Amino acid sequence: MKTRFLWILVIGSLIVLYGEVLSLDALNISLFPEDISEEDLEIYLETYLNNPLDWNHCGPSDIAALPLNDDILDKLRRLKSRYPNVTSWQEFQSISKLDKQELKIVQLFFIMEEPVIEQKFHFLNYTSLNKSSTMDLNKNLSRGKITSGRHLSIGFIAERDRGEKALWDYRNFSVTVKPFSGQSVLGLSSFKLDWGHGLLFARSNLAFKSTSVAGNILAGTPRFAEYTGSDENRYLQGAYISRQWNHLGLYSGISRRQLDATIHDSTVVSFRETGIHITNSEMAAKDTLQENTLCGGLVYSGSRFLGGILVFQSFYSYPVCNYFNQSRQSGFSIYQKINVGNWRFSGEMAVLNSKEYAMIQGFVFKVDPYVLGIQYRYFSDYFSTRLSSALKEFSGSGGNEQGIYMGLQCKINQRNRAGGYIDFYSQNRSFERGIEPLQGSDAVLYLDHRWPDRHFINMRLRRKLFIGSSTKYQTTISAKYFFQKNVSVSFRGIVNDIENNRGVGTSVSLSVSEIKTMEITAGTTQFYSPVYNTRIYLYEPGIPLRFNMVSLYGTGYRYFIIIQNHFRNDIVVALSIKTQARRLITESVFSKTFLVEFQMVVDL
Repeated sequence: MKTRFLWILVIGSLIVLYGEVLSLDALNISLFPEDISEEDLEIYLETYLNNPLDWNHCGPSDIAALPLNDDILDKLRRLKSRYPNVTSWQEFQSISKLDKQELKIVQLFFIMEEPVIEQKFHFLNYTSLNKSSTMDLNKNLSRGKITSGRHLSIGFIAERDRGEKALWDYRNFSVTVKPFSGQSVLGLSSFKLDWGHGLLFARSNLAFKSTSVAGNILAGTPRFAEYTGSDENRYLQGAYISRQWNHLGLYSGISRRQLDATIHDSTVVSFRETGIHITNSEMAAKDTLQENTLCGGLVYSGSRFLGGILVFQSFYSYPVCNYFNQSRQSGFSIYQKINVGNWRFSGEMAVLNSKEYAMIQGFVFKVDPYVLGIQYRYFSDYFSTRLSSALKEFSGSGGNEQGIYMGLQCKINQRNRAGGYIDFYSQNRSFERGIEPLQGSDAVLYLDHRWPDRHFINMRLRRKLFIGSSTKYQTTISAKYFFQKNVSVSFRGIVNDIENNRGVGTSVSLSVSEIKTMEITAGTTQFYSPVYNTRIYLYEPGIPLRFNMVSLYGTGYRYFIIIQNHFRNDIVVALSIKTQARRLITESVFSKTFLVEFQMVVDL
């Protein structure tokens, strides 16, 4: 039965991706995986990969906001200061001194003004099968993009999650037109707006804490972006236009779409943002609420100052409980970023319905070899917007939070880096009588060491404390050692300690590349977690641009093998097979699961 399903999967699936492996080693966002899910990580990367930065028009803060590790970011920032304009990837390769793997990664996040290619076509279909007691189609995702020269691109996505009845439960498309050499951009259908620190609309970098001080505190340049991501709710659908003059940028958009929502007594009780449609209640909530949105903004960009103002208004077909039982929500945001010598100031203030407000303000001070940053944030009790993604500790609620973040990085020498941050946070008040507002702190210390032969070891220590509750300690270690240029072993381990209970997870894998056109990664994960609070979140090696984050509770083991093969220069096939045996500490019988994933990368 397994063999039959495997052949059906291999023959019947066609996956086209972006073409190269983007490993967690290259990213600066794998500190503590429970802060971000596998799906959120992929959704975030989709934003950059579908809308890469233009090397000749981006700034240092845009580069600093990228989720790449410090070594790559340092090289890119130095290169940008010396070569602000580059005409081709051939020129970039000759001056950058990046190794082959680093160059492949950078090419995912940037575009160059290279000669016009009449047409390019990408198509993606990701399929996975999961077998526990029965075999089930775990996920199926199709994505495509057609570009014609520099002036037109059309993208689409269709997805089915595990257990959903419809073949393509979620689908949309986007069209982007650049009629005047990129100075004007027109978009249709699905899109997102990156603005400031994400108080009203999504920010340009992750809405959680990483080890990059600048990445946490500084936001990138505002921009519209076409959307063919797999987040089924947090985007706009309609049309937009952006126009860039010498120092002034115009942003204007209109959206009309159906949302998933629970409606009771003609009032929206809650938005449903999982995108899952399996149960009767989930099906009943699908597309029950209509949202119409208008937004417009102006941004001034100078050599040392960037400032902008954005206004928006949304209308709903039913009153929304979270919006004071109103069927309308409006607001504005003022965003600024200032460069003064070694200082970088960045902040945003937003007001909703003239009643609720939020603000974020911080600065980064950089003088080699140190980077220091401090940021303050405040969200009033009922501040809530559907499309926001600001850095918050209590991210489940829109408002009711204040905090101060302080971070420090030090480049000790070419091979060693150290740093960390501490974040103090609290709710403004508790809405339950007799219950104190939640407050706590999150402290992280890290040390990275790299050898000349690309070996490295990273260590992260974390303490998370809630006042009046238990304290959680976590140690994360990742390392990689190259026996030869194309043979390496990787180690990733996590230890959670809470209330004298300890959970441990380790993953070891061996990778062999350049076996003619093939690369193979094989390994195992072992775990032990006596109670649920000590469960382990661990990213395992996966096929290109997919990160297999597993939540491990109880005790058991996993085995995995990933095989990739290159056919010519434009096709890459990848196959992943994983098995797991798990039982609770109090049980004696293991439950077993089997997962198969397949993808093929084609660039035409």
